[in-house]
Amino acid sequence: MALGSDYTSCTVLVYAPNNKYITEDTISEHDKKQQWIELRRGLPQSLRVADICSLLILTAPSPCEYKGRVVRDMSRFVFALFKGQEKENRRMERYAVNFTATVEALIIDGEIFPLFEILAVNIINISRTGVRFSAPSNSFLVRDRFTLRMKISGNDRLFTAVAVNSVDRGCFTEYGCRLIGE
Repeated sequence: MALGSDYTSCTVLVYAPNNKYITEDTISEHDKKQQWIELRRGLPQSLRVADICSLLILTAPSPCEYKGRVVRDMSRFVFALFKGQEKENRRMERYAVNFTATVEALIIDGEIFPLFEILAVNIINISRTGVRFSAPSNSFLVRDRFTLRMKISGNDRLFTAVAVNSVDRGCFTEYGCRLIGE
């Protein structure tokens, strides 16, 4: 679901998680498809990757209010926009885990392309419909589909997963994925 308006050149007011005013800036770039904005003066010094802020975009006839998570996009920092709750399915209980799994192939246009080198990933949490894992930085793009092999109760299980979000953590990236099936 893309945002309806183009917010490029609009003024935005940025507030800390405690609703304390941080800064006023202009939006230098707005990617409606990926739902992020970049500020002309860059990331305010008090913010770090994964911080969530309130953003008030001053549009006519009335301002638009969003939450924004600070994410790194290549060499720049942007705010990933969402309204109210982030787009995550919290109806399913998540269970913290710490085990490895492997990504064995990418799936592009329904065709399976085995990786030259199998990629080991660390599973952080799991639910009935998804999984979150860490992998070397920039291993995947959001919307990448791949096969994920997990050993569950002593049995190898092969799942198809799609990356739905990512958070850069420096030398590695965390990926939130939806499990599509075996």
